[in-house]
Amino acid sequence: MSVGAIGYWCGEGEGSSCGYCGQDSTSISTGIYMSFISTDLYNKLIDRGWRRSGVYLYKPSMTETCCPQYTIRCDAVNFRASRSQKRVIQACKNFLRTSVPGTPPRIKTHGHTCNGQLQNSVRNTPEAGKENPPKTALAMSKSSKKRDFRRLRKLKKIAAEKGVNWETLTAADFNYKDSFRSLSDRLDDIRSSERFSARLVKISQKSDSEFQRTFATSHEMYRNYQVAVHNDEPEDCTAKKYHSFLCNPPFIEEDELGGYHYQYYIDGVLVAVGVLDMLPTCISSVYLLYNPNYSSLSLGTLAALFEIDLTLSFNKTYPSLKWYYMGFYVHQCKKVRYKAAFRPSYLLCPKNYTWWPIRPCQDMLDTGKYQEFDDRDEEVNISDEFLGNLTVLYNRSLCLYSVYKGIASEDIYESFIRTFVKLVGKENAEKICIFV
Repeated sequence: MSVGAIGYWCGEGEGSSCGYCGQDSTSISTGIYMSFISTDLYNKLIDRGWRRSGVYLYKPSMTETCCPQYTIRCDAVNFRASRSQKRVIQACKNFLRTSVPGTPPRIKTHGHTCNGQLQNSVRNTPEAGKENPPKTALAMSKSSKKRDFRRLRKLKKIAAEKGVNWETLTAADFNYKDSFRSLSDRLDDIRSSERFSARLVKISQKSDSEFQRTFATSHEMYRNYQVAVHNDEPEDCTAKKYHSFLCNPPFIEEDELGGYHYQYYIDGVLVAVGVLDMLPTCISSVYLLYNPNYSSLSLGTLAALFEIDLTLSFNKTYPSLKWYYMGFYVHQCKKVRYKAAFRPSYLLCPKNYTWWPIRPCQDMLDTGKYQEFDDRDEEVNISDEFLGNLTVLYNRSLCLYSVYKGIASEDIYESFIRTFVKLVGKENAEKICIFV
C-alpha cells in the first residue's frame, strides 16, 4: 500500500480561545496530528482550507467558529505593489541609508515619529487593502489649490510625452517611469545595502546545518516577540515549544520542497524570521516573528513582499509554483486586513473549495461573517465500498478499513471516517492513513 501521509484523526475540538477576537472557548476547528505528509498532499489540503501548526493540521469549522477564517492567496506572477507597499520599501531603504548602524529605526508615519515601538501603519490600518483612488488630472484642473496647479502642469507634460489626452491621467502617473519597475528591482534597493542581508535556510535537524547554528538566536527573538506582541509569559516560550511550533514540519524530504526559515538581518542583527512551506504550486507563509525594536519598519508587510519575490524566483525553475499563500483572512479582524492589500488575491470558498477575487468577497463579508462565494450544490457520495478501500493503521500494521471492520469487535470509527473523507476530500483521503 502506498500512502502520502499517516496521521491521528482528532476530530472537532470543544473550542479554544480565539486569537482574533480574544473570546474564550469560541474558536472551533477539526484537527489531525501528522506523523508525516508529502508536500504535494499538504498542498492539496490547504486548497481545502487546512493549515498547519507544527505537525498539527487543522481546519476551522466555518459555520460554528466565532471568527470564520478564509484561506487567502496572492497571484505572485501578476502582483503589483500598491502605493503603501512601495512606501514601506522606501522607508526601509531610507533607514538603511541615513540611520546610524546599530540604532533602532526612527520613521515618521502619519505625522508621528516611531522609535522601535510596536507600530505598523500599514498592517493595522482598519481600511488596509481599500486605498483611496488617486486624484485625476481633470479634478485638479477644477481645483483652486496652487499644489494642484503645479501637479496639473507636470501631468500635461507627461501626457505630451506619452501622446495621450491629459484628462485621462491621475496622480499615480507622476512617476510613470518608476511604476514599471518590478518588485525585485525595488527590493534590490534594500538588498544592495551592505547593512542588510536575507538568508533562506532550510529547516534541518542535522547538528552541523545552518539552521541549527542559528537556532538559539532565532529562539531568543521568538521569545521576545511572543512576550512583546502576544503578551506570553517568558517561561512559556521555551526552546522545546519553539521547536515543535515552528521548527518541526511533518514533511517527507523532497529536494528543495519543504519547510524553511527566511531570515532577515540588519547590521548583523536578526530582525525577522518568516517561517515558510515550499510546496509544488505555492509558497505558504506559516508564521512571522520579528525583533520588536524594529517593528516600525512594517516588517509584516516588508517580509510578505520579499516572500512574493521569492515565489517569483522559484517560479522561473518551477513554473507551477506561482502562488503566495498568506494563511487565513478574517474579515472582522482589523489586524489581518492588511492581507487584502496584496493583489491580485483570492479567497477560498468554504463550501465548494473554489477561488474568488477578494474585492467582491469583501463586499459579501460586509453583510455577514460567514459567506459561501460559490453556492452551487455539489453532492459528495461516500459509499461503504469507498470507505472499505481506505487505508488505516491498526496494531502498527497497515490494512484496509474493510479488513479492520472484520477484525474489530466493535467499530466506533465509521462516523469519524466519513467526516474525515468529507473534510479532506475523497482523492486525498485515499492517500492518508489514519490510526484506529
